[in-house]
Amino acid sequence: MRKLVLKIGLMKEAYATGSPEMELNTIVAAIDLEDDLSDAVLKAAISLAERFGAKLHVIDAWPPLKDIGFPYARRAEIKTIEKDTEDRASRREELEARVAALEPRAIAMVPVGDAPDAIATYAKNEAADLIVIGSHQKGLFERFWTGGQSAETIHQSPCGVFLVTPGLSERLAT
Repeated sequence: MRKLVLKIGLMKEAYATGSPEMELNTIVAAIDLEDDLSDAVLKAAISLAERFGAKLHVIDAWPPLKDIGFPYARRAEIKTIEKDTEDRASRREELEARVAALEPRAIAMVPVGDAPDAIATYAKNEAADLIVIGSHQKGLFERFWTGGQSAETIHQSPCGVFLVTPGLSERLAT
C-alpha cells in the first residue's frame, strides 16, 4: 500500500497519531449528479483511489422527506413516499451506470439525508480516510442565499477532505 506523506498541519489525523504519514484505504467521492463539478470529482477520486490502491465509494445524498403534517392527508403521504422511493431508486440506477462506466470496482450508493450529514455519516460508517467533494468557492453573500454544502461537509467530516474547484475541474478536463 502506498502512503501519502502529509505536510504537518494538513490533516488532523496526522496529529492524532503523532506521525506525518497516513494511508488512504477508503475514499468517498460525494457528488450531485446534476452538478457541473460531478465529473471532475469522479475523475479526481478515481485517480486518487488508483494511485493509493484505495477502495472507492461514490455517493449522491438524497434529501429526506419532510412530514406533511396533516393527519387527514395519509393517502397523500403514502403516494409521496412511493414517489420518493421510485425517484431514489432511479437516481441510484443513474449513479451506478455513470460510476460503472468510469470505475467498475467502485461502490455507488444514495444515502438519505441532508448532504453534509449524509456524507459525514457515510464516511464515518465506512471508516473513510478521505472525502472528495466539489466546491464552487462561493462568496459570503452567495453562501448566505444558496448555502455552502462543501464548507458544512468539511466541518462535519470525520476524515480529510479533498476539494475539487472549478479551476481543478478545467485542468482535469484537458
